[in-house]
Amino acid sequence: MELAEEIEQDRGAGSLEEKLDMKKSAPAMEAYRTETVIQPNRVLTVRDVPFRTGEKVEVIILGIRRQGDGQKQYPLRGKPIRYAAPFDSVAERDWEANR
Repeated sequence: MELAEEIEQDRGAGSLEEKLDMKKSAPAMEAYRTETVIQPNRVLTVRDVPFRTGEKVEVIILGIRRQGDGQKQYPLRGKPIRYAAPFDSVAERDWEANR
């Protein structure tokens, strides 16, 4: 169902209960997860999927982050923190009442 049709269908339903009943009657989505490698010619092949021939499926491709990538993004993660004067006032000279 296209988005415009779904919006029209939602407008047509009267009460919230009717809208919720419509959502409940929709078939559950069956998900299948696998990992594969993109070939040098930039083609993706997924074999032995648990779906029938001719069945429509939605394909979402997510890249897998490597373990080392997080270290480059957050170089200070895991480093010790030291506070020089943790109980001193911050920007005390900026207050006009102290002048």
